[in-house]
Amino acid sequence: MLDVTKYGAKAVNLDYIKQSIPNAPILPYVLVGVDESWKAREKEILSLGENILVRSSSPFEDGAEVSFAGLFDSVLASKSIHSTLEGAVERVKDSVNDSNTNRYAAIHGITEPLTMALVFQKRHPDNASWSMVRHPHLHNVMFISRQYKEDASSSWVYEQDKGIAYPQEATEEEIKLKDISQDLERALDFYYSVESLPRYQMGYTYQMEFGVSPFSFFQFRPFRKKEEANWECSSTNISKGEKYQHFTFGITPKEGIELKTIRMIDFFSSPSLDQGLKGKKDREEVLKIVREAMGLNTEEEIYAQTLFSQLKPGVVSSAYHLHEAVEELHQRYSNESTAVLSGSLHHHAQIDILFPSSKVWIPSYVGSSNFMAHNCFRAIQHYPISLMGYLCRNKTGDKVRVFSDGINARIEYL
Repeated sequence: MLDVTKYGAKAVNLDYIKQSIPNAPILPYVLVGVDESWKAREKEILSLGENILVRSSSPFEDGAEVSFAGLFDSVLASKSIHSTLEGAVERVKDSVNDSNTNRYAAIHGITEPLTMALVFQKRHPDNASWSMVRHPHLHNVMFISRQYKEDASSSWVYEQDKGIAYPQEATEEEIKLKDISQDLERALDFYYSVESLPRYQMGYTYQMEFGVSPFSFFQFRPFRKKEEANWECSSTNISKGEKYQHFTFGITPKEGIELKTIRMIDFFSSPSLDQGLKGKKDREEVLKIVREAMGLNTEEEIYAQTLFSQLKPGVVSSAYHLHEAVEELHQRYSNESTAVLSGSLHHHAQIDILFPSSKVWIPSYVGSSNFMAHNCFRAIQHYPISLMGYLCRNKTGDKVRVFSDGINARIEYL
């Protein structure tokens, strides 16, 4: 097996699976180690074709507890988009210097310099990115997703014993895999083959990324530890009749855990608010308008102050990203047991990097959304408990008790 310190986890997994499974559907690739010159392999790399994906493969990524998912870049080198191989390599290697990447490393206690190997691979013809992962607490359940634009995705839940898939878009209609894609049955069979390999008997469930038409394997990495609760939780915080519209990851003690809630806010303005703010210069007048529009309590005053600092006279913005306020709240509550309530903010920032100390993450917008997108995937790995699609109307400083058996969850207001 390749040395992970030289070639990185992504490359090691890719090569291990290719060597372990005969005729594995993996597109041609060239591996370049951490201290090796890709220029010395340029002729071999160019033989991969006109469209070459330059992929990160750091020794630090795709670990059981630390994934760096979405933080290291993969860049397409192609004449059709005027992207040179040299430019793509530079962008991928430079991603180790990104501020979010380094903050993530510090949060997880990584103090040594981040290093980067490279995977040069022939690009798959399908623009959509597919993913599947096994539920860590319901071992018969698989999640399948397709992302074809940055904010456009479709997701399904697959019950392995029944051979039936359900869309997550607020419907209980059963779907056959072949009606989603002719390649999904083959993808599932390949997933089962890979997860049975000796390297992956570490007590974790895994995420597989792949392409279809034709089916091609891209990546395999740990998701969460397999766990089963020794008690059952009844859920009272979801709407009836919404099969697979909520998901719970992580298990609390039977008596639950008491937490203070922290409300994350990215404020999307309305025409009436924009009109109210337009031309306003007086600080107290602006803060009053913002407080009322956001429904802020005293603890959340920092949001109004941060928004005021962003406003420019006569300029109306469609969205205000209040990350400075979130970081201030994190400093204020970092030594307390907290549950982070996030809405739209997570689409614009790395929630696990902005507020890493929380014990529970409750993203209100997640249900039919693609929670296997990199930011969500990484956050679910990071927080001990994630309640996807559950409702919590609290504001910052309010108290709750959270119960979770890894399948259902309950939020009690204190």
